[in-house]
Amino acid sequence: SFIEQSLFYNVVSIAVLKQLAMSKNISYLDNLSVPPIIAKTTNANSDKEIEELLMQLSNLRSASVGIFNKDDMVELLNSGLSTSTFTDFLRYCDEAISKLISGQVLAGNAVQNGTQALGNV
Repeated sequence: SFIEQSLFYNVVSIAVLKQLAMSKNISYLDNLSVPPIIAKTTNANSDKEIEELLMQLSNLRSASVGIFNKDDMVELLNSGLSTSTFTDFLRYCDEAISKLISGQVLAGNAVQNGTQALGNV
């Protein structure tokens, strides 16, 4: 019926958004889990030697490769992004799907606020 179809489309749209966020987060973590390769050399004198060294380094399966002069200083900066933002979003998606399926009930926000489903005595 029309209501079931509407519920299906609402749940699928949230589930697809959740799956997309999970895949992007996994891709982000894959890139950051492999440390970059930094080569410092004074032996590469021509562009051809630098290109050959760069190709050899890129075959070592790193997410990024850099060739620098021996005296160059390289610093690795970490992002301030925490995993709590990602897990909060996943929790939000799960709660939204749960509310769509079960409807807005008194126990709907039991995770954050406790439940008032049985009332206060």
